[in-house]
Amino acid sequence: MTTETGVAGPASLAGLAALGLEPLDEQVYRGLLRRPSWPAHGLAERLGFAPAEFTGAVERLTAMRLVRRTGDGDVQAVSPRIGLAALVASREAELADRRWELEQSRLAAAALAVEHDTPRQRTPAAAGSPDVVYGEAAVRGRVAALIGEATSSVIAISLSSGGYLDPVALPPTATHAAVRRGVTVRSVYFDRVRADPRLGGYVRELVSAGAFVRTTRALPTSALAVDDKMVVLPVALSMTGKRPGVVLLRLPGVVTAISELFERVWAGASPLGDGTPDGLDDREHELLGLLLSGSTDESAAAQLGVSVRTVRRIVARLMETLDARSRFEAGARAVLHGWPAR
Repeated sequence: MTTETGVAGPASLAGLAALGLEPLDEQVYRGLLRRPSWPAHGLAERLGFAPAEFTGAVERLTAMRLVRRTGDGDVQAVSPRIGLAALVASREAELADRRWELEQSRLAAAALAVEHDTPRQRTPAAAGSPDVVYGEAAVRGRVAALIGEATSSVIAISLSSGGYLDPVALPPTATHAAVRRGVTVRSVYFDRVRADPRLGGYVRELVSAGAFVRTTRALPTSALAVDDKMVVLPVALSMTGKRPGVVLLRLPGVVTAISELFERVWAGASPLGDGTPDGLDDREHELLGLLLSGSTDESAAAQLGVSVRTVRRIVARLMETLDARSRFEAGARAVLHGWPAR
């Protein structure tokens, strides 16, 4: 409830306070929304605010992207449909991150407890309690078995890199069988696997098996979730005597946190299979060929019909894809992989 002067009532203040708006901030925001054509100083006087109070509120609202500066130096309120919706989404993301951190702490505590239980202390696993598996063969077998039991969905975030296949990596054979049963399989990897001699073939084999695969520059953790019921997470090597290990959990909170994390990573990742089989699109292939032939950025830009800035941006992406620290190293890796031959 608000007054004619734009001052919010207690219920409104309590609601928006959760988004970080102080009472004064909300009053100023509402005032700017109600009087969009008024200059800021006039609105401050109308609402009875001291100049310093009003200026402070405007600065906070600007930081929250609820107010923007206009070309003439005045301020304008951003529509609540856009500004407040974005603020709510930001707070939701922060809460999801916090929940993920808490679930990680719970997981670490549970795994540590299981690791240090004596045989007499160990009892049959209760619903939701962790099940820890050690050893590469045992881990691969358990992951394959879980995928074999999947009925609706499998999602995975894999930190496989540099020829290393992490414990939660999807086995192609089990993936193919799951897809044939109608299971949707999605997995995300680092961008650099596209240029990895071993992993590049592995992820493309997953695509051939019917999985949806995407890659991105950075990943938060390894994780596998099956049917929104079971989560598989790697156990730190220090806890397993340097043997691959995973912990299996059916805790709803952990499953939800992993699913939310996966969807956020998936939304920002690039599909594997777009462009050419090696992960480069036509323009990247053409630019790589020009650079390998000795063309400068300026010359390459002119031949491609793009700006020098665009060329340098593409070069940066090529270096990331090739996991190279310099242009020279990127060129050497490209030649090693047979690029840019088509």
